[in-house]
Amino acid sequence: MVTILSIVTCVSFFWAFGQNDSTSIPNELEKVWFQNPEDIWKGGYWSLVTSAFVHFKFFHILFNVYWLWIFGATIEKAIGSAKFLVFVILAAFVSSSYQVALSGNAGVGFSGVNYAFFGFMWISRFFFASFRGVLNDGVIRLMFIWLFLCILLDKMGIMPIANVAHFTGFIFGCGVGAIFVLFYKRKLVVPAFAVFLAGSVLTLFWAPWLLNWSAMKAYDAHSAGKFEEAMGHYNRIIRWHPTNRWA
Repeated sequence: MVTILSIVTCVSFFWAFGQNDSTSIPNELEKVWFQNPEDIWKGGYWSLVTSAFVHFKFFHILFNVYWLWIFGATIEKAIGSAKFLVFVILAAFVSSSYQVALSGNAGVGFSGVNYAFFGFMWISRFFFASFRGVLNDGVIRLMFIWLFLCILLDKMGIMPIANVAHFTGFIFGCGVGAIFVLFYKRKLVVPAFAVFLAGSVLTLFWAPWLLNWSAMKAYDAHSAGKFEEAMGHYNRIIRWHPTNRWA
């Protein structure tokens, strides 16, 4: 049921808001389901999950819904709907949070969650026979090729891709599989995974390496009359971006 409802949600959003230029988000969508990084940092944390169900291009939703059905249904049958729902929510949150934290941009789409599915299945495929039926050598090769090919496509400007969400989603899925299925070196993996999860939360409140985070903090402090604090943020921007005329 979680897989079906996820697909229905993705398709519904695409039907209502799809085929728009992703640089111009419809107001109705932006008010609730998709927040820009500044709004997320100011408390719109739900958008880290809901934005995973938002797609603007047909190829994007076709690719994501296909793998959501193939991977999602298989995992949901293996671990149960309740655990699967928690997995989806956490995978969306973590991958979206790191996408904002490391790129300064909020991503859209289910790709990060799908790569979390792939990571989980790849790590634990020898524990679940049903996973091996889905993850043959060809699919594994395809998913890894696409994971790295997307970096090239993005860097060449062919299409904007949330690569951080892909990689962190994959890491999240592998971590869950290693800890809760394989019980693999838990004294080492559990602390490392805890730090990884903590990072996805910490960066929602502290991300001074990002230009737009520092700009937001500088503007808010300036507007509140906290000029010393504002100057600290302005100076950080100028130090890292000497040509920034706004700062």
